[in-house]
Amino acid sequence: MDSDFNNIVVVMMKIIMDPDSSVADPACMVLSNLTRPLGNIERVIELINKCGFTLDEVVSVFTKKQHNQKGANLHYLGPVFSNLSQSLTFRRWVVQLEAALGYTIGWWTMMSQSAECGPIIL
Repeated sequence: MDSDFNNIVVVMMKIIMDPDSSVADPACMVLSNLTRPLGNIERVIELINKCGFTLDEVVSVFTKKQHNQKGANLHYLGPVFSNLSQSLTFRRWVVQLEAALGYTIGWWTMMSQSAECGPIIL
């Protein structure tokens, strides 16, 4: 079961990060469901890093308008970040990012096609 979970997370991440993936939105939905149980969150964060992506890169893909060339909007990464925020590891990463940037980040998501998705400066 553990190796199946690991494989699913790695495959979903590769799909999400691929700008030419036509199934990136369903992959985001699967990842959102995988990050709902508190017991999975630390493993998912570890697996994201192990499969060659950083949390910075995942946030960048989420905030970049039209990252996906096949029309996927990746809106379900918002709930993934919300789920990950249950983790002390993730919250520490956000604090370190804020310190590096020199300002506080207010996370928000806008599901409108006309608006950029991403962090706003508070």
